[in-house]
Amino acid sequence: ARWSGSEWLIRISGEGQERAYDRLVVANGHYRVPKYPSVPGLNSWRNSGLVTHSAWYRSARRVGSKVLVVGGGYSGQDIADEMSTVCDLLIHSVSQSVTHSRGNIDVRSRLVRLSNLEEDNSRTAYFDDGSSVSGIDHIFLATGYLLSFPFFKDLIANPPPHLDPIPDKLYNDGRFVYPFSRQLFPVSEDFPPSTCGFVGLPIKVAPLPLFEAQARALAHVFAHPSALDIDSERRDVLARLVDLQSNPDVGHDRSKLASVWHKFAGREQFEYRDRLHAFAGLAGEEWKCPEWAVDAYANMNELRVLWKELVRSGEAKALVKGVGEGGNHEWVELLGKLVEQAKKRNDIVLEPDASPDTLL
Repeated sequence: ARWSGSEWLIRISGEGQERAYDRLVVANGHYRVPKYPSVPGLNSWRNSGLVTHSAWYRSARRVGSKVLVVGGGYSGQDIADEMSTVCDLLIHSVSQSVTHSRGNIDVRSRLVRLSNLEEDNSRTAYFDDGSSVSGIDHIFLATGYLLSFPFFKDLIANPPPHLDPIPDKLYNDGRFVYPFSRQLFPVSEDFPPSTCGFVGLPIKVAPLPLFEAQARALAHVFAHPSALDIDSERRDVLARLVDLQSNPDVGHDRSKLASVWHKFAGREQFEYRDRLHAFAGLAGEEWKCPEWAVDAYANMNELRVLWKELVRSGEAKALVKGVGEGGNHEWVELLGKLVEQAKKRNDIVLEPDASPDTLL
């Protein structure tokens, strides 16, 4: 995909001829190119076929008696739970975690090194608390993905070490694309930002409702290009940059900035959706995020644990039987009851909610 100066020229794989379009939506997502951590010794395990990234995980299968799962995000939690049913001992490496056990799952801290299988056949994993585990048969990596848009010719893949606050070009270092206003519109000198939008960049969000809000904002700009005030959008990008850099844990470290740029915290994703709808001229109450959605998302870790228990006990089917026949409000009411039940629980053990970028 490239901008000709007046339109977008698109070449489809297998076709030699370019097609011309007035508008372009990039919506290929960011769960396609696996991110492999820089852990010493890992390549020797990959070369031996003993590593599976979560991108290729489909269901639990026995790959040995002792399995290591790396990553404390949702994929890591699910894979650890499922694989623990088909192995004797599962080691779950989670950054900032305190060593503890639950069933046959042994939770350890951040993985820092693996034995090099070309020199040492002990198959040992070493963790940052000084502990180690030997005899590991297979490793599953739930360590996230890289942003990849190889088809977009106006996006520079290797940005310089020091970027201007608002550069004239678009950059992608694999973890964040910059500069984009509203997490949606590329602020570029190479083409009119009102002719292109990237849907789906934010992470750690409830994805589908947020992507729908982005699509409505994008459709609004496509129909009314003047609605996108580029000078104002640049100021908004700069304001977010200054706000994130004011966090002492981020500062001017571009690597740390990249890990948080597309991430929303707390209620931010819901406020973002409301702002997009208002921007698109959809300001009625029916377009605002309902409080039940905010409450459910804030308690989703507890809900995940509770629902898995209800499924295992067989109670889940009875709870959902007939729900929704009288309207969607019945689902909302059920969810509210489950949230309250989850809040009252004090015996739920949760893993730290680490994002892929902070796992290793």
